[in-house]
Amino acid sequence: MQDKIETEITVAAPIGAVWRAVTDYREFGTWFRAALDGPFTVGLVTTGKILEPGYEGTAFWVVTREMDGPFRFAFDWPAHPDTAPEAADQPGATTRVSFDLEKVATGTRIRLTESGFDLLPPDLSVQKFRDNQGGWVTQMGRIKAHVDG
Repeated sequence: MQDKIETEITVAAPIGAVWRAVTDYREFGTWFRAALDGPFTVGLVTTGKILEPGYEGTAFWVVTREMDGPFRFAFDWPAHPDTAPEAADQPGATTRVSFDLEKVATGTRIRLTESGFDLLPPDLSVQKFRDNQGGWVTQMGRIKAHVDG
C-alpha cells in the first residue's frame, strides 16, 4: 500500500491568486464545494459542511498545520467521517494534505500531497487512498477552473 497521494498541475494564474484560492476559506469552499465557518488559522480547527451532491451536509473539518505564504499550505483532516476534531492528534485519526506552490514561466505549479495512509487501519487505508486519489484529480481540476476561469 502506498503511503501518499501525489499529483500536480500547472495553472495559468499568478502564485498570489492560487495562494488565495487554497488558503482563503471562502475561495477554498467555492472550488472544494464546502461551506466553511471561518478562516484557516495555524493550530486551529476550521469546520463546515460539504456541498458536493451526494455528500450534502456532511461535516467537514481540518486542523491547519502550515501556512507559509505564498508557497505551502498544509492541514490534517479526518481519516474516518466519525472522527471528531478533538482526536486530530491521535495516530491514525487523520491524514495530512499539503499544497506546495511554485511560480513557473506559465503561471503556478501546484503540487498536492496527501500522506499518512500507512498509519490508518489496513481496511480503512486502502479504501481512503482509492477514494481520495480520485477525489484529488477532481479537486485539482476545480482549482484550475477556479483560478484560470
